[in-house]
Amino acid sequence: MIGAEPPIVNDRFAPRLAALYAALFLAAGWYLPLFPVWLAARGLDPGAIGVVLAAFQFTRIAGTPAGTRLADRYGTPKSAIALVSCATVVAMLVIANASGFAAIALAAILYSLTTAPLMPLTDAYALKGLSLRGRAYGPVLDEMMALRVDELALEAANRELTELSLLGEIATQRDVAVGLI
Repeated sequence: MIGAEPPIVNDRFAPRLAALYAALFLAAGWYLPLFPVWLAARGLDPGAIGVVLAAFQFTRIAGTPAGTRLADRYGTPKSAIALVSCATVVAMLVIANASGFAAIALAAILYSLTTAPLMPLTDAYALKGLSLRGRAYGPVLDEMMALRVDELALEAANRELTELSLLGEIATQRDVAVGLI
């Protein structure tokens, strides 16, 4: 028995979806390891950096359900993704121009609120769009794996740069201490 054809076939939804996921993961893989270093460069001490990072993560707990509920109530996942993405760009500009602990903490909270619902909204959009096309989520993940490998390589490089930076700082402090003795 032959089933009915899916209503939408032969479009570029799956590759565009894979590119969207890749962009989301690449962005997170790029800024997450460097954000504490940037905070230190902006003059925050380790305690203040910890507070900013904790506030950032805590806000995500509230931001995810709030953002997805608003999207369910007032629009489609696609329009919510576009709106949240634009708000994220604005939040990034606010963070870039913030100085001082309070301003940076508030900007990080704003950024967290805008990015928190992005991944669940993208998942909802993916599941809805793929079901309309008669496709499963798994094969799209296979298409994404090649892009994910690139992201993992970028994360590893960022981690190594952070470790090398810390080692260089330790070596510099040791050399200064040895020179004082």
